[in-house]
Amino acid sequence: MSFLLSSYLVNYLTLMPRYFLLPLYCALMAIAIWLRFALWPSHKAAVVLASALLIGGSALGTMVANRTPLFAERTLIALATKSNGVIHTDPNTAFVGRLLFEWTGLTERISAKPPEPGDLFLYNPKLAGLQRPRNAGIDLEQYKPSASWIIQQRISEPPSIFGRMLSASGADGLLPQAIVHRIVAPNPPVVLYRIPQ
Repeated sequence: MSFLLSSYLVNYLTLMPRYFLLPLYCALMAIAIWLRFALWPSHKAAVVLASALLIGGSALGTMVANRTPLFAERTLIALATKSNGVIHTDPNTAFVGRLLFEWTGLTERISAKPPEPGDLFLYNPKLAGLQRPRNAGIDLEQYKPSASWIIQQRISEPPSIFGRMLSASGADGLLPQAIVHRIVAPNPPVVLYRIPQ
Protein backbone atom coordinates (compact mmCIF):
# COMPACT_ATOMS: atom_id res chain seq x y z
CA MET A 1 0.00 0.00 0.00
CA SER A 2 2.80 2.40 0.93
CA PHE A 3 4.53 1.68 -2.39
CA LEU A 4 1.37 2.46 -4.40
CA LEU A 5 0.78 5.70 -2.52
CA SER A 6 4.43 6.72 -2.95
CA SER A 7 4.36 6.01 -6.68
CA TYR A 8 1.32 8.26 -7.05
CA LEU A 9 2.68 11.07 -4.88
CA VAL A 10 6.16 11.12 -6.44
CA ASN A 11 4.83 13.55 -9.06
CA TYR A 12 3.45 15.95 -6.46
CA LEU A 13 5.68 15.78 -3.41
CA THR A 14 9.36 15.62 -2.66
CA LEU A 15 9.41 12.27 -0.89
CA MET A 16 11.29 12.37 2.38
CA PRO A 17 12.51 9.35 4.36
CA ARG A 18 10.34 10.39 7.30
CA TYR A 19 7.26 9.53 5.23
CA PHE A 20 8.24 5.88 5.52
CA LEU A 21 8.86 5.81 9.29
CA LEU A 22 5.57 4.21 10.29
CA PRO A 23 5.86 1.25 7.86
CA LEU A 24 9.52 0.90 8.83
CA TYR A 25 8.75 0.76 12.55
CA CYS A 26 5.99 -1.79 11.94
CA ALA A 27 8.36 -3.95 9.90
CA LEU A 28 11.07 -3.68 12.58
CA MET A 29 8.62 -4.73 15.28
CA ALA A 30 7.56 -7.74 13.21
CA ILE A 31 11.20 -8.69 12.63
CA ALA A 32 12.02 -8.25 16.33
CA ILE A 33 9.13 -10.49 17.35
CA TRP A 34 10.16 -13.09 14.77
CA LEU A 35 13.80 -12.97 15.94
CA ARG A 36 12.82 -13.33 19.59
CA PHE A 37 10.27 -16.10 19.37
CA ALA A 38 11.23 -18.03 16.23
CA LEU A 39 15.02 -17.83 16.06
CA TRP A 40 16.32 -17.05 19.55
CA PRO A 41 15.78 -20.51 21.10
CA SER A 42 17.81 -22.31 18.44
CA HIS A 43 20.01 -19.68 16.69
CA LYS A 44 21.28 -17.21 19.28
CA ALA A 45 24.35 -16.17 17.25
CA ALA A 46 22.23 -15.46 14.16
CA VAL A 47 19.83 -13.33 16.22
CA VAL A 48 22.71 -11.30 17.71
CA LEU A 49 24.18 -10.80 14.24
CA ALA A 50 20.83 -9.82 12.70
CA SER A 51 20.18 -7.40 15.58
CA ALA A 52 23.61 -5.82 15.16
CA LEU A 53 22.98 -5.42 11.41
CA LEU A 54 19.60 -3.77 12.03
CA ILE A 55 21.04 -1.38 14.61
CA GLY A 56 24.09 -0.60 12.43
CA GLY A 57 21.91 -0.01 9.37
CA SER A 58 19.67 2.29 11.37
CA ALA A 59 22.66 4.28 12.65
CA LEU A 60 24.12 4.55 9.14
CA GLY A 61 20.76 5.66 7.73
CA THR A 62 20.55 8.36 10.38
CA MET A 63 24.01 9.62 9.47
CA VAL A 64 23.26 9.66 5.74
CA ALA A 65 19.92 11.48 6.11
CA ASN A 66 19.68 15.09 5.02
CA ARG A 67 19.36 16.94 8.31
CA THR A 68 18.70 20.32 6.67
CA PRO A 69 16.21 19.73 3.86
CA LEU A 70 15.28 23.45 3.96
CA PHE A 71 18.86 24.71 3.69
CA ALA A 72 18.13 27.19 0.86
CA GLU A 73 14.97 28.48 2.52
CA ARG A 74 16.74 29.06 5.85
CA THR A 75 19.59 30.76 4.01
CA LEU A 76 17.06 33.00 2.28
CA ILE A 77 15.60 33.96 5.67
CA ALA A 78 19.07 34.82 7.01
CA LEU A 79 19.81 36.95 3.94
CA ALA A 80 16.41 38.67 4.03
CA THR A 81 16.86 39.69 7.68
CA LYS A 82 20.15 41.42 6.77
CA SER A 83 18.90 42.97 3.52
CA ASN A 84 17.04 46.25 3.21
CA GLY A 85 15.23 45.27 0.03
CA VAL A 86 13.31 42.40 -1.46
CA ILE A 87 15.14 39.20 -2.41
CA HIS A 88 13.69 37.25 -5.32
CA THR A 89 13.82 33.48 -5.69
CA ASP A 90 12.21 30.82 -7.85
CA PRO A 91 8.56 29.81 -7.29
CA ASN A 92 9.45 26.36 -5.93
CA THR A 93 11.77 27.70 -3.22
CA ALA A 94 9.19 30.34 -2.32
CA PHE A 95 6.46 27.70 -2.09
CA VAL A 96 8.48 25.26 0.02
CA GLY A 97 9.59 27.98 2.44
CA ARG A 98 6.33 29.92 2.67
CA LEU A 99 5.53 28.82 6.24
CA LEU A 100 9.02 29.68 7.46
CA PHE A 101 8.75 33.09 5.79
CA GLU A 102 5.38 33.69 7.48
CA TRP A 103 6.65 32.59 10.90
CA THR A 104 9.62 34.95 10.68
CA GLY A 105 7.52 37.82 9.32
CA LEU A 106 9.55 38.10 6.12
CA THR A 107 6.89 37.45 3.47
CA GLU A 108 7.11 41.07 2.29
CA ARG A 109 10.89 40.80 1.78
CA ILE A 110 10.85 37.58 -0.27
CA SER A 111 9.34 37.43 -3.74
CA ALA A 112 8.78 34.70 -6.31
CA LYS A 113 8.45 37.22 -9.14
CA PRO A 114 11.15 37.18 -11.82
CA PRO A 115 14.00 39.52 -10.86
CA GLU A 116 14.31 42.96 -12.48
CA PRO A 117 17.54 44.91 -13.06
CA GLY A 118 19.06 45.94 -9.73
CA ASP A 119 17.29 43.18 -7.74
CA LEU A 120 18.84 40.50 -5.56
CA PHE A 121 18.08 36.91 -6.53
CA LEU A 122 18.78 33.72 -4.57
CA TYR A 123 19.35 30.79 -6.92
CA ASN A 124 18.54 27.38 -5.44
CA PRO A 125 19.75 24.72 -7.94
CA LYS A 126 17.90 22.01 -6.01
CA LEU A 127 14.45 23.41 -6.89
CA ALA A 128 14.86 26.18 -9.47
CA GLY A 129 14.24 24.18 -12.63
CA LEU A 130 11.61 21.74 -11.37
CA GLN A 131 8.36 21.92 -13.28
CA ARG A 132 5.51 21.15 -10.89
CA PRO A 133 1.72 21.32 -11.35
CA ARG A 134 1.64 24.35 -9.02
CA ASN A 135 3.94 26.36 -11.29
CA ALA A 136 2.41 25.32 -14.61
CA GLY A 137 2.38 28.22 -17.03
CA ILE A 138 5.38 29.95 -15.41
CA ASP A 139 8.44 30.36 -17.59
CA LEU A 140 11.16 28.93 -15.35
CA GLU A 141 13.85 30.18 -17.75
CA GLN A 142 13.38 33.63 -16.18
CA TYR A 143 14.80 32.21 -12.96
CA LYS A 144 17.99 30.77 -14.45
CA PRO A 145 21.13 32.82 -13.79
CA SER A 146 22.50 34.70 -16.74
CA ALA A 147 26.22 35.15 -17.41
CA SER A 148 25.76 38.88 -16.81
CA TRP A 149 24.38 38.41 -13.30
CA ILE A 150 26.85 39.37 -10.57
CA ILE A 151 27.59 36.84 -7.85
CA GLN A 152 27.27 38.49 -4.44
CA GLN A 153 27.70 35.41 -2.30
CA ARG A 154 27.94 31.63 -2.67
CA ILE A 155 26.70 29.78 0.42
CA SER A 156 27.48 26.12 1.04
CA GLU A 157 26.15 23.96 3.80
CA PRO A 158 28.87 22.96 6.27
CA PRO A 159 29.55 19.22 6.18
CA SER A 160 28.12 17.07 8.93
CA ILE A 161 30.33 15.60 11.66
CA PHE A 162 30.07 12.20 10.01
CA GLY A 163 30.97 13.75 6.64
CA ARG A 164 34.09 15.38 8.12
CA MET A 165 35.09 12.10 9.78
CA LEU A 166 34.55 10.25 6.50
CA SER A 167 36.73 12.72 4.56
CA ALA A 168 39.45 12.84 7.23
CA SER A 169 39.72 9.05 7.43
CA GLY A 170 39.99 8.63 3.67
CA ALA A 171 37.07 6.20 3.68
CA ASP A 172 35.23 8.42 1.20
CA GLY A 173 37.27 6.78 -1.57
CA LEU A 174 35.85 3.36 -0.67
CA LEU A 175 32.19 4.31 -1.00
CA PRO A 176 30.23 5.16 -4.15
CA GLN A 177 30.47 8.88 -4.88
CA ALA A 178 26.68 9.33 -4.83
CA ILE A 179 26.58 8.16 -1.21
CA VAL A 180 29.63 10.24 -0.25
CA HIS A 181 28.04 13.32 -1.83
CA ARG A 182 24.81 12.67 0.08
CA ILE A 183 26.71 12.38 3.36
CA VAL A 184 29.14 15.28 2.93
CA ALA A 185 27.01 17.80 1.01
CA PRO A 186 23.35 16.74 0.68
CA ASN A 187 22.27 20.20 -0.47
CA PRO A 188 23.91 22.04 -3.36
CA PRO A 189 25.32 25.51 -2.67
CA VAL A 190 22.96 28.43 -3.17
CA VAL A 191 24.07 31.63 -4.88
CA LEU A 192 22.96 35.20 -4.23
CA TYR A 193 23.05 37.27 -7.43
CA ARG A 194 22.64 40.95 -8.18
CA ILE A 195 20.90 41.60 -11.50
CA PRO A 196 22.86 44.32 -13.33
CA GLN A 197 21.16 47.62 -14.23
